[in-house]
Amino acid sequence: MAFKDRLPTGSHYRSAVLMDYELAEERLDAEEQLGEDHEEDVPSGPRPEGYTLDTYMLMAIIDALNGVQATIIAAAGSDPPTVRPLPRPLSAVEIVREERRAGSMQALIDMFTAPPVPDTPEVLVTEADEDWSW
Repeated sequence: MAFKDRLPTGSHYRSAVLMDYELAEERLDAEEQLGEDHEEDVPSGPRPEGYTLDTYMLMAIIDALNGVQATIIAAAGSDPPTVRPLPRPLSAVEIVREERRAGSMQALIDMFTAPPVPDTPEVLVTEADEDWSW
C-alpha cells in the first residue's frame, strides 16, 4: 500500500483526486472497457483505520434511529422499509471465517441434493428447479 493511500479521507490530496475531472474521465473509460457488471473481488465497506469507539457509537445511534423510523412507518399502517445496519469494517479473519462458513453450508446442501444427471438437457434441469419452489 502506498503512502498516499494511507492519507486521511478528508485530506487535500484525496479531495483533489476526487475532484480531478481528467482522472474521472479516465476512470469511467476504464470501467466502460471492463463492462458495466465488473465488480471488484475485494470486500467493500469501511476500512478499519479511523474506526474508533466514537464511530461505533454514532453508527449504533444511526441504526437505532432507522429502527425507530421503520417502527413509526409500520404503526402508521404502511409497509416499513427493511432496516439494514450500517456496514462495519471487517478484518481478514472475519472475511475468511465467513467464506469458510459459506463453504461448509454449501457442502451440507450438496450432501442432501442429488447431482444432475450428466446427459440431462439444461432446459429440463432449469424446469425441475423451478418446479421445486418452496
